[in-house]
Amino acid sequence: MLSPLGHNTLIQLIGKLLATLAGLVVVAFMTRSLGPTGFGHYTTIIVFLQTFAILIDFGLTMTAGRSLGEHKIPSHIFLSNLLSFRVITAAMTFALAPTVALFLPYPGIVKLGITATSLAFFLASLTQSFQAVFQASLKSGYLVAADLAGKLLLLVGTILVAQLNLGLMA
Repeated sequence: MLSPLGHNTLIQLIGKLLATLAGLVVVAFMTRSLGPTGFGHYTTIIVFLQTFAILIDFGLTMTAGRSLGEHKIPSHIFLSNLLSFRVITAAMTFALAPTVALFLPYPGIVKLGITATSLAFFLASLTQSFQAVFQASLKSGYLVAADLAGKLLLLVGTILVAQLNLGLMA
């Protein structure tokens, strides 16, 4: 019988393997439907915004999980402060990202993609605040289920976009 920590780790491992498999299928469909140039534009958009996302987190999720596990501050107060901080920093950062992109020598479609995708990155950065709560309470099954559901929706959406030949901005 597994300990709660071992059970939690096993759920995370299986979930990550399944999510990675779904992600690989998504990439396969994207590369085939977008072609080399379109996929290059997509990669530029994602890498550009991921750089900003790393700056926002900067270890905050891991630190938050540890702090919640120590029970020094009630979790609802800690989460409220963490979420407020994350909303402010993410809003400022992902509002700045498209502005910075305007001054870089990217094609127009990449600049437009950065602007459009900034909202998705903003929302994704907010979900990281909740990861700490589930990890501290060893209830990562909820995180894994949400991640898998998101990956499956992404997979279905990617297949539809590829089949309908809607291109990068879909």
